Amino acid sequence: MPFFHGKAVRVDRDTWCGLTKSDYEKTFTNIGTAIINHDFNDQLSLRNALRYSHVDRRADPSIPALVCDVANCTGPSANITGVTRSRPQRNTQESILSNQLDLTAKFDTYGFKHTLTSGMEVGRETFDQIRWASAGPTTTLNNPDNNQSPAAKTVNVNQDTSASGFGIYLADQIRLGEYFDIVGGVRYDYYRAKQDNRLPPGTIGAGPDFDYTDNMPSYRGGLVFYPAPWQSYYFSYGTSFNPSAEGLVLAVNNQALAPEKNEIFELGAKFELLQGAVSFQTALFNIEKTNARTIDPATGVQALDGKQRSRGFEMSLAGRILTGWNVFASYTFLDAKILKSNDTQVVEGVTYTLEGKVPQNIPKYTANFWTTYDFLEKWQIGGGPTYVSSRYANNSNVNRVPGYIRLDATVAYKLTEKVELRFNALNLTNSFFYEAVHPSHSCRAPGVRSSAASPRDSKGDLYDRHIAERANARTARLLPRGNASRPVGRRTGDVRISIERRQKKSPDSGHQR
Repeated sequence: MPFFHGKAVRVDRDTWCGLTKSDYEKTFTNIGTAIINHDFNDQLSLRNALRYSHVDRRADPSIPALVCDVANCTGPSANITGVTRSRPQRNTQESILSNQLDLTAKFDTYGFKHTLTSGMEVGRETFDQIRWASAGPTTTLNNPDNNQSPAAKTVNVNQDTSASGFGIYLADQIRLGEYFDIVGGVRYDYYRAKQDNRLPPGTIGAGPDFDYTDNMPSYRGGLVFYPAPWQSYYFSYGTSFNPSAEGLVLAVNNQALAPEKNEIFELGAKFELLQGAVSFQTALFNIEKTNARTIDPATGVQALDGKQRSRGFEMSLAGRILTGWNVFASYTFLDAKILKSNDTQVVEGVTYTLEGKVPQNIPKYTANFWTTYDFLEKWQIGGGPTYVSSRYANNSNVNRVPGYIRLDATVAYKLTEKVELRFNALNLTNSFFYEAVHPSHSCRAPGVRSSAASPRDSKGDLYDRHIAERANARTARLLPRGNASRPVGRRTGDVRISIERRQKKSPDSGHQR
C-alpha cells in the first residue's frame, strides 16, 4: 500500500491493487556447491569452496501510487481520490561463480603459538537486465478493479553487466601466554566491472558503456582475553569497502567514483554455561562509513563527501537448557544515523534534507525467542515470538511503518536420521504488520496467518528464519565487499557437494530489488 502523510494507507487486508491477468513474479534459482577439506597433518590443512548460483527472475508488478485532489497529495487538506499504478516489468538473470582457497598452518616461533591462515578468492558475477515502464490504469483505493488491462509499455533499460574479483589475504592468531591472543590480518582486493548498454543511441534510457576498476586493501586487528576456560573477552578493529559497482549497476554519476570506506570497532564477550551446553554472547559495536556517497551540489554527480554511522549492542543465548529443551534468544539495539549528506528527497511535493536522519528500513530494536522440545525420540514441537520495532521507509524519515510482534510455531517428525517432516505455522495471532517496505509504499501486504508442511532437514524453516532475522539485523549495520577479518572454516578431511534448485511462482507483491 502507498504512503499518505507518513503512514501506509489502511485498507481491508484483502485489498490488492494489482492486475489479475497481468501481474506475476517467477524466480528460478539453481545453486551448486563443492567443498574440499584436507588435513595434511595436525599442523597444516587446506580448504577449497567452489560455488555457482544462477537466478532467473521475471516479474511484472503493479506499484500503487495515490491520486489526490491536490497535486502530489501535498498538505493536510489533500484528499485521496483513487490510486494509479506504475508497472516496472523486468527480466533479469544473475550468476555468481566463486572459489575460495584457504591454507591454515599451526606452528611455534620463539615460544609463541601461531595459527596462520592464508588464502585467495576469485569470482565472477554477471547481471543481465531488461526493464519496461508503463503507467496506469487508475482505479479506486478501497475497491480496486483487478481486471483492467495494463497500459502500453516501453523498454527503458537493457544492460549487460559483468564483474570480476580477486582477493588475497593473510591472517595470524598468536597465543601470548595462557590468557591472551592477538589477531592481525590484511587483505587485498581487485575488482573490475563492465556495463554494456544495449539500447540504441537516442532512445529513452540509452547511455554510454562503463568500465570500472578498484584496488583496495583492508585490515584487521584484535585482542582476546581468556581469564577462564568458560569465558573470553575481545576487542577488534577492521576496515572494509563498498565499490560503486557493488550492485552491478553503474551510471554516469558514479562510474568513476572510488570505493566507500568503513571502519569497524567491536568489544564483546562469550560465555560457555552449563558445562558448555549453553552459549551466551554479547557485543558493543561502532561502524562508520567515513566517505559515504552523496550528490555534489555543484556538479550534480556523486562525491565521497558523506558520513554514516551505525552503533549498538547485541546479545544472544543458544543451547540446550535441559534434556530435549533447546533455546535460542537474541536482542539487538541499532543506533544508525546519516551524519553528513548533501542529498535531499522530495515527498508529497516537499523537499527534505537527509543529514541527521536515520537510514531507511533499519529498526532500532529487534528481538526473538525460539524454543523447541524433543520427545518420544522422533517428535519435536516449538515456537516463539519475533519483535521488530518501527522503521522508516525512506531516508527523509517521513514515511514510517509501526513495529510488530509475530508468533510462530512448528511441529516435526523425524522420518530418518537426516530427513524429517515439519509443519510450520506463521503469525499464529494473525497480527497486522508490514514485513518489508519501499520508500513510496509497503512492499508486501500485511502479514497473513499461514502454514506449510514439507520434508526438511533437521532444524526446519522457522529455526532458519529466526537465525536469519538476527543475522539480517547484524548485517544491516554494514554491507562491506572486502574485509581482512573474513571467517575461515576448518574441518577434518572430506569432500562435500550440494545442489539446490528452487522455483517460485506468485502474483507479484510490488517489491523491487
